[in-house]
Amino acid sequence: MQTCSEALAIELFNQFGREAAIARYNLICEIAQRRYEDSLAKYGSVPAGFTALNFLHPAELQERYILGLGIQLCIDEQQEARERVLARCLARKRAA
Repeated sequence: MQTCSEALAIELFNQFGREAAIARYNLICEIAQRRYEDSLAKYGSVPAGFTALNFLHPAELQERYILGLGIQLCIDEQQEARERVLARCLARKRAA
């Protein structure tokens, strides 16, 4: 049984597509890192325990969470790696 978040994550992933979902997720992470670095440059330090994620707005945090969940649920990297290895093995057998 899927939770509401999982259903939303899968829907959003399918709506964006694989590459766009990953690009959007990475963009949000880059925005967080930029804000973190800007704060560090401006004030010389950040509060103890802060990470780049502390510099995201609530809506950005929510979107990052949903995108990350969708990426984890919809992409099976281990299976994709197995398929690539199998394809290379088959290509070597054909070439031999």
